[in-house]
Amino acid sequence: MREIISETPPRESRLLTGAFVVLALALIWVAFAFTLEVFGAANPVVLGVNLASGFAILGLMTIAYYRLFVPHRMVLEQDEDLW
Repeated sequence: MREIISETPPRESRLLTGAFVVLALALIWVAFAFTLEVFGAANPVVLGVNLASGFAILGLMTIAYYRLFVPHRMVLEQDEDLW
């Protein structure tokens, strides 16, 4: 049996939407810089920092996406088969 204890609708925040757009533009810039570094034979440390920042931006975009579009639920599951 699944019982929804609490449910909150997604936020419609202009600040969060703006942050998502800025992060998307930053991700485009990181991809462009990464391409230039790969074909320009850049230092491997610079490539690593660029990749790490790209993955961090992806994580922040995922959090912003879930806060913007996915409702938050607390679900209680009870069943004899769970034990």
